[in-house]
Amino acid sequence: FSVEHQDHCETPGEAYDDIVPVLLAIASNIGKRADELMIYDPYYCNGLVAQNLRDRGFQHVYNKNEDFYEAVKQGTTPPFDVLVTNPPYSNDHIERLFSFCSSCEKPWMVLVPNYVYTKDYYEKMLKSGVRPFYVIPPNRYEYISPAGARGSREKKTSPFVSFWFI
Repeated sequence: FSVEHQDHCETPGEAYDDIVPVLLAIASNIGKRADELMIYDPYYCNGLVAQNLRDRGFQHVYNKNEDFYEAVKQGTTPPFDVLVTNPPYSNDHIERLFSFCSSCEKPWMVLVPNYVYTKDYYEKMLKSGVRPFYVIPPNRYEYISPAGARGSREKKTSPFVSFWFI
């Protein structure tokens, strides 16, 4: 499947620090410990998400280089307790992801630019009865672009304010 190279940016560790309390609450609510919680990140960049979450006590993270949309179409998404992702921002990825999240009947945490709340697809999701809340970081996150993804060396990028839609 094709990807936009500008979409390849890893989420910084502090972004995961900000949602650990929510992940722990979800685990507790379903009778699991942090190390038993099954987390699904459908968008693969460089694999750092799994390590970041393992470093915070979450051992079961599914994040593989596979086509999320094909998995949805085929009904082969992995079993999970919560979806946690920083999706690609190009094209209609965010809209398609929110469509999946609003219908999957599982908790989700999506890290996207703050302007997403102004989009028609977001308003449509709200009208369907979904009522998210937000985790807003104290400082702007700086995303890491893996070497080769945006040029010849690793770069940090943060052209917008982003926060977790949960």
